[in-house]
Amino acid sequence: MMNKDLLKSNTDCTPTDAQTGASTPPQGGSNLLSYLGKIHALCFPNKPWSADDFADLKKSGCEIIASDNGFIVYRVVADEAEIITIGVNPDARRCGIADAMLTIAENEIKKSGGKKIFL
Repeated sequence: MMNKDLLKSNTDCTPTDAQTGASTPPQGGSNLLSYLGKIHALCFPNKPWSADDFADLKKSGCEIIASDNGFIVYRVVADEAEIITIGVNPDARRCGIADAMLTIAENEIKKSGGKKIFL
């Protein structure tokens, strides 16, 4: 898992921990998976994924990039990649976080041999 500190310097687009109900993502392990579950619940309150769901995605070969206010999950198979999900905290949307995560994911996919990306 990769933890990127995206757009942290832009205070207008970085809600506080109290606003998000989450904090800076831990570097790895179960704490990061729990953090991802919290952010996912903010992004998709009607059907949130749990830490176990994210653990299962990791076990299945997915890669996860997480920032203070968002995440992207993708998988590369041969020369094709699929973006499984992407989410940005509702309080931090329209600040370029998703765009930055997509750019990072695209670069990582290319390094892994991916030539096509599907959503």
